[in-house]
Amino acid sequence: MILRETLGKIVESQRADLSAMEIGTQREILKIVDVGLPYATIISGIRRCGKSTLLKQLIQKMPSFYYFNFEDPRIAGFELADFQKLNEVFEELYGPAQHYFFDEIQNIPKWELFVRAMLEKKKKFIITGSNSSMLSKELGSRLTGRHIRQELFPFSFKEMLAFRGKKASITAFEEYFQQGGFPEYLKYKKNELLRELLNDIIARDIVVRHKLRNEKIIKEIAVFLLTNTGKEFSYN
Repeated sequence: MILRETLGKIVESQRADLSAMEIGTQREILKIVDVGLPYATIISGIRRCGKSTLLKQLIQKMPSFYYFNFEDPRIAGFELADFQKLNEVFEELYGPAQHYFFDEIQNIPKWELFVRAMLEKKKKFIITGSNSSMLSKELGSRLTGRHIRQELFPFSFKEMLAFRGKKASITAFEEYFQQGGFPEYLKYKKNELLRELLNDIIARDIVVRHKLRNEKIIKEIAVFLLTNTGKEFSYN
């Protein structure tokens, strides 16, 4: 349970952070995400592929909107009942709006109950979340067909060229083939970023989610598969 006054300060702080965030390279998926549909648009994808930046790019089209990032450590203890207070804070601070932009909402248990209730009131939602928590089969039971899922990937070759300000060439493709399309890695060129990304995916999206006991073996399997791409392998 969070105090309403506290929620107000967090909402204003997050809005300021959002304004300061870089727009980034325009993503190709912008052409197919329709923010006007009376559904919850779920943008899922692997960690660090640019979901939050895409959210800001979508927000640029909106004259009025509500925004909240549920990964904020200041909202520890946020419960289902707090959504009503959050909604009241939104209306007090920014007046009426039809569009809700929620980042990493999967951190809140039973979040779909609030979203479903607001969809009944003709509100529209654009929600981001990791692949591990936004699988289609689970959303089908949570939102009972009131959602459209779009999956975001790291940069395509075309997006990487735009990010780097380069023209298409064999050399540029070889660079893309070697380095991939994760935006932060392309920006900072630190191998530690990829190692931490792999560790987070294994530890949080696989081990914790599926309640596995031996994280060490899972990491060894992951490294084996990554270093034997394209080869046959068996469970044993």
